[in-house]
Amino acid sequence: MDNRLKAAFDSLQADEALKQKAWESVQQKRRKRRPHYGRLVPAFCLLLLCLGFGTWRLYAAPVAHITIDINPSVELQINRWDKVVDVKGLNPDGEALAQSLSVRFWDYPQAVEEILQTPLVEEAVAQGETLAVGVMGDDPQRREEMLEVLASCPGMGQNAYCYGADTEQMEKAQEAGLPCGKYQAFLEWQALDPDATVEQARTMTMSQLRQKIAELSGESQTRAPGWGQGQNQGQGQGQGQGKGWGAGGSGGKGKQGRQ
Repeated sequence: MDNRLKAAFDSLQADEALKQKAWESVQQKRRKRRPHYGRLVPAFCLLLLCLGFGTWRLYAAPVAHITIDINPSVELQINRWDKVVDVKGLNPDGEALAQSLSVRFWDYPQAVEEILQTPLVEEAVAQGETLAVGVMGDDPQRREEMLEVLASCPGMGQNAYCYGADTEQMEKAQEAGLPCGKYQAFLEWQALDPDATVEQARTMTMSQLRQKIAELSGESQTRAPGWGQGQNQGQGQGQGQGKGWGAGGSGGKGKQGRQ
């Protein structure tokens, strides 16, 4: 098209300067009529990038945390769709276990079941170590629903229990340098023995902490799984056929264990 226009102008008998001016005028008008799609492409790409980043941030934002304490100790971060978005080790053995796991983006019940069936955890359970599975979050209804699910997970055997806590407790546990389950057990121990220290608790297993509590409270340590919830130190206990027990809080409640 441009070549035909150029040829038409060349065939005109007119002053060269006039022809050049007329040709430039035609070209300028053609450029004005052309849509500037090229300028819109970067803006469109930026919009898609922002939308994708915002969606990912929403997906990756944890609304609850699950801790599994037995040594190894690990933490799962759970999003609003009940998917695992991150796995962290809470002690050296837990860090090694977290690196070996491939449970990101799994539903949390399947991820917990997978962890409970790892050789490290199964060996610790076989040796009689106490398994504590905790759900942390600020939505009480979500915590309760997750606890109900986790209490029936395969691997929640004789020396296992579930408990719930809010994020304030989780932050206090982090400040103390303890997994949340061990921190709650430490608070129970400290309530019975004011001389107990965090430094001592760091060197003890969950079973050793539960044994201390059992000795000081005069109660048997061997109980079936149960679970409890609370907001501060304390212990929730449920009596019944299952003899359930759980590390709950002051005013916390323990639910009957399952046989």
